[in-house]
Amino acid sequence: MKGETRVEEFKKMPEDAFENLSTKYKEKPHAYFEIKLFNDQEMLRQRTIPANMRLFTGWSEPDESLKLYTGHLAG
Repeated sequence: MKGETRVEEFKKMPEDAFENLSTKYKEKPHAYFEIKLFNDQEMLRQRTIPANMRLFTGWSEPDESLKLYTGHLAG
């Protein structure tokens, strides 16, 4: 999303997850699976298929992308 300021922080998350899970699972994710970051939770909700009525933090659509809300502070 234009204006997103937490790209580097979120970029590390799937890299860490892959590293931790790669020793446990034989199947691997697609090397270029798209991750879309949203700093507006309502915009994330509107960009899901099917559109969900509630706000949420993340959504994955098979063969499309992983969509994440970046507005929560790390803690």
